[in-house]
Amino acid sequence: MAASSASLAGASASDLLRSSTSGFNGVPLRSLGKGRLIVKSRDFSVAAKLRKAKKYDYPWPANPDPNVKGGVLIHLSRFKPLKEKPKLATLDFEKPLVDLQKKIFDVQKMAEETGLDFTDQIQLLETKYQQVFVS
Repeated sequence: MAASSASLAGASASDLLRSSTSGFNGVPLRSLGKGRLIVKSRDFSVAAKLRKAKKYDYPWPANPDPNVKGGVLIHLSRFKPLKEKPKLATLDFEKPLVDLQKKIFDVQKMAEETGLDFTDQIQLLETKYQQVFVS
């Protein structure tokens, strides 16, 4: 400690405070021959967006009907049946198959309505359908 008391004589208070982080209490870093102790602190901020919380909706109706399709527990489900059926989307590579299916269906419907024999045309369309389907 005698060596450190000699070095304390010329040290300022700010040097002593800075040196306390080095592990040598009371000995300034300049007297040890090291460079300055630079502590860079980056200012940061946290931004948060708050939204209004929903009040909890009690899932049970006031008077549950026991004759509801699916039972009384259907009220607990957040997934309700759709009011309208979703439209089917046909992709570009499926369009030739869909067109052939429509033609086959139309020819079969015409054969049933008129009573004529269209089996050769139906077979021709079905073979085209199989060729397009396989390739």
